[in-house]
Amino acid sequence: MPDNIMNPYIKLMLILLIITLVFGCSDQQEKLIGTYSAVDAGAIDPVAVSLELLADGKGFLSIETDNAPFRWDLYQDGIRLHTKSGGIIEGAIDHDTIQLIFPVMGLIRFQRIR
Repeated sequence: MPDNIMNPYIKLMLILLIITLVFGCSDQQEKLIGTYSAVDAGAIDPVAVSLELLADGKGFLSIETDNAPFRWDLYQDGIRLHTKSGGIIEGAIDHDTIQLIFPVMGLIRFQRIR
């Protein structure tokens, strides 16, 4: 008899846990949606770099006049950009700033502008 009583409670707890995780992640993702601009780190020849995160999990990295599409998602305490070629660029989130490490360019810090 106790097994029959516990099963519905365990199922309910699992469902509530899943709902909490799904809504918790989507809330954080909604806060990140917007346009970010690279903060000048004292480069001799600064290049205009921007990052746009869209609500559907897609986005664009713009370097001067070139645009590179990507998919993005949250992973642990950070963000991941999934490139079309299959690469993954991981970054850290700090309030309205995102820091990404690119293979050739190194660390770039993006400040939210919209």
